[in-house]
Amino acid sequence: MPYRRKLPVLIFLLLCWSVPALWVQAGQHVPVPDREANETTRRGAVTNITVFFELLPEECFFDPAPTAGQRKELLDGKTVNGLRIGVRDIRNGYMNLTGPFEGVWEMCFWNTADKGKLVAVNARSCGPVCRTRLFFYRLDADGVLQSDPEVWSALERQFEPGDFYQKGRLGPRELEALKNLAKTAVYDLPRLGRDIVARRDKNAPPEKGVPEMLMRSDPSVVFVWDGMSFTKKP
Repeated sequence: MPYRRKLPVLIFLLLCWSVPALWVQAGQHVPVPDREANETTRRGAVTNITVFFELLPEECFFDPAPTAGQRKELLDGKTVNGLRIGVRDIRNGYMNLTGPFEGVWEMCFWNTADKGKLVAVNARSCGPVCRTRLFFYRLDADGVLQSDPEVWSALERQFEPGDFYQKGRLGPRELEALKNLAKTAVYDLPRLGRDIVARRDKNAPPEKGVPEMLMRSDPSVVFVWDGMSFTKKP
């Protein structure tokens, strides 16, 4: 008799264990690879996009940068100096801010192949012409975000005039004028997926001395994430 009384309880516990597993196997709400939320550092601190938001240095925000206390208020759903969180996608490791600025402020992170974290911030201000500042940080063993400018430098080195213009029709003077395409491009960080898209601002005039007729019809490039770095898609 005692065994019979315990049998329904055992069946109930078995169902509680198996149903979530079947739900995940069905493919519902599975995080993007390399972007899983709620992981832990070696010191045991939970790391997700909201934690990284609080850890960011002031340099990557529009002026004035929100203080530590103001960031907590933003995470609580409040509006601070006109700023508020527009998207907070913890599952896919993405967040953006909206507010009294023309442009885009967004951030995301990747899990790296060496079990680290790479965090990116895209601060794009638009005048009549948009300009982007990209910031990259790596999470160290003490839970501190350390700037990694080499990630940006590696992206910059991969740009070529043919990314935005018809390279076969460019002469020496035009090629010289297009040496710094990375600084005039605008970028989109991924919310879904893993790759960074760079494109030419459609409102920007052609680089000085370069005829507009030489511009490609779709001036954009994709930088593919390989688990440690980004490589331009052929």
